Amino acid sequence: MPILTNPLVSVVMPAFNSEKYVGEAIESILSQTFKDFEFIVVNDGSTDGTTEIVDSFKRRDSRIRLYHQSKCGVASAMNLGCDSAKGKYIARMDSDDISLPRRLSAQVALLEKNPRIGICGTWMQRFCANAIELRKFPTEPDIIHCLLPFQFPLASASIMFRRELLARAGIRYRSTVGTTDDYLFVVECSKHCLVTSVAEALYRYRIHAAQVTETSRDQNRKFAGRIRLCQLTELGLNPAENELAVHDALAEWRMVGDPEFIECAEKWLVKIRNANAYSQIYSQAGFEKVLSDYWFAVCTRNTRLGLWTFNKYVGSSLSKISTRRATRKSKLMAKCLVRHQ
Repeated sequence: MPILTNPLVSVVMPAFNSEKYVGEAIESILSQTFKDFEFIVVNDGSTDGTTEIVDSFKRRDSRIRLYHQSKCGVASAMNLGCDSAKGKYIARMDSDDISLPRRLSAQVALLEKNPRIGICGTWMQRFCANAIELRKFPTEPDIIHCLLPFQFPLASASIMFRRELLARAGIRYRSTVGTTDDYLFVVECSKHCLVTSVAEALYRYRIHAAQVTETSRDQNRKFAGRIRLCQLTELGLNPAENELAVHDALAEWRMVGDPEFIECAEKWLVKIRNANAYSQIYSQAGFEKVLSDYWFAVCTRNTRLGLWTFNKYVGSSLSKISTRRATRKSKLMAKCLVRHQ
């Protein structure tokens, strides 16, 4: 395959001690139905056979470019790859995952058709030796933007983004936030463009004990909490310790609690809604839908309190936002009645 001087897509893949899986990851990119790409692999100080495996593919396909750095982490490797990229679009890839054949073509088609969209992920399959789980993500840009103060609503390593965002907005991957660097990257980009996902599972995310997200779980929770707090501060909020604890519980879906927790959750969601009504950082309609969904989730997870939970739900202004009020009300009532009896 000849070297492309002006490829439409630059695939950037950091790799550290990935000899077990990196060959499969590379094959998945070389087997894409979309061919107009360069493939930048950044060896992040590997001490195993990763470099030799990448070199063997590089000799077969001249679209592969291999860079080396001492062990600095994924964020640094992504920045080196992005700085070297020539494509109009940059596609993120992890060295232990698999991109399904139509991934690049579907993302390019969406970005070419929608110039206001700057970042596009895909749905994904989480897989291990004996199980596969489909993970769907929101596709509406407004909803994705409104979810960011709570969670990262994308499959991180599946994203493709416009390279010009980096120069125009001065955005970089940040090594100060561990493996939540993708989360912060998308938060910063979302201030300059719309974000969406292709409603098709085009990325396969491998679950294994050695992956960084598994070995640094507690640290990454802290980093994600900091990213959420920064967004709350931009809303004009200075949350008290108990409010921040409630927000983290909502973000991490730790919603089972006593009546005091439920009342605190309602007050906090109303406070966030009012803050955005004043600051208008997020679409108010989209933000209210997201808050309504969280309020319904809180109440659904606490039906063991019986009719108290149902009365609390219907008495809140948050329950009146949803377009599915009647359906939600009947479902919640049925569950609460069973517990009450």
